[in-house]
Amino acid sequence: MSHAQAILEQAQQAKKEAVELLKEVNRHSEENLMLLNRCEAIVRHVLVQGTTSFSSQEEPAETGAMDAEKLAEAILNRSAHDVALGILQMAIECKHLLHVHVSYSPHTDWLYIYVCPQNTPYENWQSEVRLFDDSFHFAHDDIQDLLAIEDKLIELIAEAHLTAGVQS
Repeated sequence: MSHAQAILEQAQQAKKEAVELLKEVNRHSEENLMLLNRCEAIVRHVLVQGTTSFSSQEEPAETGAMDAEKLAEAILNRSAHDVALGILQMAIECKHLLHVHVSYSPHTDWLYIYVCPQNTPYENWQSEVRLFDDSFHFAHDDIQDLLAIEDKLIELIAEAHLTAGVQS
């Protein structure tokens, strides 16, 4: 079994698990389902630029299942620059939940990412709380390192969303 097939199988398994979670969310409330579909659309857009529009309409489950293989293949073919742009887009889309700071230093080819709570007072940088802080060197680091950063950001955004939902 090739490495690509193994990753494809993992993606298909993740899709199956996501479908089960989607069913559970559907039982909770229609509002949560619509929000989950929007989040999925954002993640798909980040992973595969331009394949999903950001509409508030629900996407049929069959469409998502038919796209699973295409999505898994696109994930395999992502470049580090694609992932970095996806991280930047997540920062923009989730500013109401977390402050994801993304900066690039062209003279060193480093990408810096750090995350602060949404209510961070930026007057005094010494008291700034960082939930996550990492960097990626395009010339020397493996794309897996950048994917791990992306995964951590997705996890932090999901936690912030759950916390925001509980507080409201």
